[in-house]
Amino acid sequence: MQKRFQWIHLLIQFILCVIFILGLTSCKQNPGEEPPAEDTPGENPSPDDTDDGYPKDIYTAAYPTVSKVGISMEVLGTVKRQLPEVSDEGLERYPVYGQTLASATAEEKQAILSEDSYLRASSSTYDSMDGEGNLYLNGEATGRRLYKHTAAEGMYCGDVSDDEEAVIKRITIQSRPAGNHLTGLYAPAGEVVKVEMSEEDFEATGGLIVYIGQVLANGQPNNIWAARDFNRMPVIVNTMTTKDATAYVGSYLGGPIYVRPVNAGTDFSVVISGAVPYSHFILGYTTEEEFELNRKSSAPYFDMEVWDACVRHSGPKAYAYMFDYEDIYKAAVLWEKISTVSTKIPSGSNKAIGIDFLYDPFVAAGSMVAFVGRNTVNCPLSSMTAALNYDSFVTSGAWGNIHEYNHHFQKYGLEGSGSYPSEVTNNAVSLVSYSLFTKISSGRSISAANEGLSGWNRYTNPSWVLQQTNAASSSGASNTNLDTYANLLHSFGQDAFIRAAQYGKGAIGVDIWFKALCDATHYDMTYYFTELLHLSVSEEVLAEVASLNYPMYVPIATIYQTGAGYIYNGSRVYVHTVQPYEIAAGKSYELDLGQSIRLPEGFTYEIQSITSPKYGTLTSNGNMVYTYTPDTRHSRSGQMILTLKVMREDSAFAVENVELLLELKQTQENTDILERTTYTYTAENMYTSVEEAVSQNYAGYAGKTEGDNLNPTQNGNAEIWGPEPNQNAIMEIRGKIYIAYDGRYRIALRGRRFANLYVSLDGESYELAASLENMTEDYTFDLTDNRHYRDYELKKGQYVYFKAVLLVTYSRSFVGVGLGMFQPDNTVNVSYLNAYRNSYEREEFTTDYFYPKEYSAEYTENYDASQKLVEVKNYTPWDETYDIENLFDENPNNFIHSRNLISEDSPFELTADLGKSITTNHLKLVGYNMANKAHVPTSFTLYGGTTLEDMKQLGVFTGLAVSGQAVEVSFAEESLRYYRLVVTDTSTHQYVALNSISFSYHLSGGNLYAPGDSRLTYKGNWKPVAAPAEFGQIYTGRDVKLEFEFTGTHFAVYSYVSPEYNCFEILIDGEFVYNVDLSRNDGETKLVYFKGLPSGVHHVTIQSHTYINIAAVAVWQ
Repeated sequence: MQKRFQWIHLLIQFILCVIFILGLTSCKQNPGEEPPAEDTPGENPSPDDTDDGYPKDIYTAAYPTVSKVGISMEVLGTVKRQLPEVSDEGLERYPVYGQTLASATAEEKQAILSEDSYLRASSSTYDSMDGEGNLYLNGEATGRRLYKHTAAEGMYCGDVSDDEEAVIKRITIQSRPAGNHLTGLYAPAGEVVKVEMSEEDFEATGGLIVYIGQVLANGQPNNIWAARDFNRMPVIVNTMTTKDATAYVGSYLGGPIYVRPVNAGTDFSVVISGAVPYSHFILGYTTEEEFELNRKSSAPYFDMEVWDACVRHSGPKAYAYMFDYEDIYKAAVLWEKISTVSTKIPSGSNKAIGIDFLYDPFVAAGSMVAFVGRNTVNCPLSSMTAALNYDSFVTSGAWGNIHEYNHHFQKYGLEGSGSYPSEVTNNAVSLVSYSLFTKISSGRSISAANEGLSGWNRYTNPSWVLQQTNAASSSGASNTNLDTYANLLHSFGQDAFIRAAQYGKGAIGVDIWFKALCDATHYDMTYYFTELLHLSVSEEVLAEVASLNYPMYVPIATIYQTGAGYIYNGSRVYVHTVQPYEIAAGKSYELDLGQSIRLPEGFTYEIQSITSPKYGTLTSNGNMVYTYTPDTRHSRSGQMILTLKVMREDSAFAVENVELLLELKQTQENTDILERTTYTYTAENMYTSVEEAVSQNYAGYAGKTEGDNLNPTQNGNAEIWGPEPNQNAIMEIRGKIYIAYDGRYRIALRGRRFANLYVSLDGESYELAASLENMTEDYTFDLTDNRHYRDYELKKGQYVYFKAVLLVTYSRSFVGVGLGMFQPDNTVNVSYLNAYRNSYEREEFTTDYFYPKEYSAEYTENYDASQKLVEVKNYTPWDETYDIENLFDENPNNFIHSRNLISEDSPFELTADLGKSITTNHLKLVGYNMANKAHVPTSFTLYGGTTLEDMKQLGVFTGLAVSGQAVEVSFAEESLRYYRLVVTDTSTHQYVALNSISFSYHLSGGNLYAPGDSRLTYKGNWKPVAAPAEFGQIYTGRDVKLEFEFTGTHFAVYSYVSPEYNCFEILIDGEFVYNVDLSRNDGETKLVYFKGLPSGVHHVTIQSHTYINIAAVAVWQ
């Protein structure tokens, strides 16, 4: 009996568990129907929000993205590779990738060009292949077979390992209107790759153009011609077009695979088998797990892409291998931000497809070149690292890369013509991005040469810029250089500069740029152009602007400024183009404004006022000199507004008061100068061994001096040269190394006579890492002796502390530390070290998007109501087969056709019942094409209402255009069940013929938010997952909540619908309204909920204890 009760007890527990699990994995009953456009609120089943059983902790994605991604990928399995034979066509030698073919004769080059052509698919070689690699031309066998060419060895600085697994991969692409699409797959040289599509997709696309190898955005090769050095094979892309739904492709040289539909812009799916994955990153799609997996591939290529009309960086993996997911993510976001600026400028290339950077040992022109109109930039290999190194970019810039990029966006300004207007206006666009997304300008210093910056970076400093303009003006020559644009940027900010570039509408010239600037800023540029820049502006344009009575623009600047203020449309606008001026932490700083304010010759100024800083104090010392005393609790002073009264000495015109924004920032002092301790000894007490001195803690010294490690000359800052005193001394320098990338490193020592290097990984306990005794005059790193270095496995973000100790025995004693990171081929190059002071603390630099991408949302609901005729007037059917009931039956081939003519005096009138009330704002009438005459109504009046008695006029429409056989009209949103159509004219001005009358609801003007949008607040353990969704990823989670607030009238939710997901509740303004079921077997991302609301502020909550996902949210404001 007891056992029976135990079994009953266990059975009850089991049933309760099942009920509980079912409660967690099934949807609650909704009030009313399946989710329609509008729904009926039900009883709120949720407990009070203060204790609703859901997490309260806010989830923040580590790598949020907000741009669309039109690609999804899925690895379906693996396939065995067939390793090919290695061969060639018998030439004595071939170019090696990245190495110049020395002493190549014209005849040798021509032979290589001929063989190169023979290896590629064309109308005279081959145009298809079979699964065995046999080549065909026009369907006929050529007798040739694909193999791995000798020159494929080392292509793209590496080789695919023989044991690298080939995969079967499905790729779905929303095709761009031009350009090619990456696949993340690499075709090993000489190996056959299978390409499969559905018959439907093959017909729609017209087949795929498959590129194997590095290729320009427009599909052209970056070819080497006979007059240039050969540092690789002349053409390294093989282009083939699939002729059937199943096709085979390959390349003698191998390379990354890109695809493009013959009918560009057509969406499609393709399955590619036999290629290997390579390292790649698509912003918003590639997850960290996928990236790290592909990063392990031996395929020697790398791609980083921002999919939505932005940029692709493409080249050998050897120049990107050191970057982890975080590094590449930060670089991708930076380039996306840059693109949001550049694409606002009139362009010489197709903005819809973005710009491809090809990093290649061959550069077609100069050190880098932009192929404007072909959406491509060609750069040397080393530039790839610069483009992808976020920290270096935001600190020092990557001028060459961004200069070439912006050649595609420079159809504005003073001079130039054609698609490549000048070498100046592209730089001005680069400066706009530098001002927004880098901290380069923080390096300016009033006491340093060129005010602290060098090269193109000097243009981020408004003070230095205006000095160049003033110097050029004094010569009397016309000036169209970069400083003329930089002054405008620093005076009026990024928005006004972009507006001016847009106002020219792609035209170039002095008059055009002058007028565009006046229109964009509402300032008169006459003085600036004619007197300061010595440019000739037409009298007509000068007179036109003079009539507007704008204030005259006179540039003014100071090294301390971060921005400026100006009047626009009656309001003061403040702009920021410069980072705060950096001062030593904890120390007072003197601002001599009398010596630092720059303005053109012939003007004077007075300081009208300067506002107090938010933090710290500002004290006037007289004579325009001020002392700022910082607040140690806040690194920044906060904004100070300096107001200047500016006067022209000859009183030719009045000058508006100028406002400059000033800000100071406390920063760590001398972080790049290491500390040095010098011990001096009597001759009797001087050590003969560094190791002994260190072990004795330098005991017995006669004197000890602490100070900075300053040298008369040095290669890096971790060195001692020209020691003083030059004998009977021991010098120790201390510092730390920041490790930027995971990897294996070599820390090495060089020097003369006696030196040791001690290393610590925790900053406390040091070990002997290297020692040397060099009695020669050699000053290099001698790595043949393993006592001179030590290798370490180090992690990104780690600090390595070191002490280099030099025994000073004569005047040419020196010591230097070097560092090198091992390459994938296990080689290492040790370079001079620049380290940090031990007190250095790293600061992360981030910026806003400033010009975020905005996406629109539309909602359409088509009603399939079963209509019934209520009444018809003035309709005589053509014959008995065209009865009026044809319009309401379920046969799509039936239609009505009148015998009587329709006119304003004799209208056709139809009243019908939709069978239920709907909310609608759109009507579609479809006529019937009979002898190319649709007879569709083109002038009519529409009435509607919820009853026959309350129908009102919804619109009067006349002279409508016909599209195909249809006419469509929109009207104000209305609820109706009954409608009346009064037709007064048709497309033929004769009869009326109709196949169907349908109503729908269409709502445009919504704002579509990516799942990573900051306006969405997530709580609980969410996780981004790659999916075929509008933004590349969906956010998934269990026991989670999403909240957002908006002011408006409608919102919508989009999710990926699949059996692996379950249900979520929707609450609006705290009230439960619906359960959304995601478990249907749809396998696609779709709109899962749409709701109209009274205009106002609404708070929406999405929550679930089951596994759900969010792909996007839309709101109509």
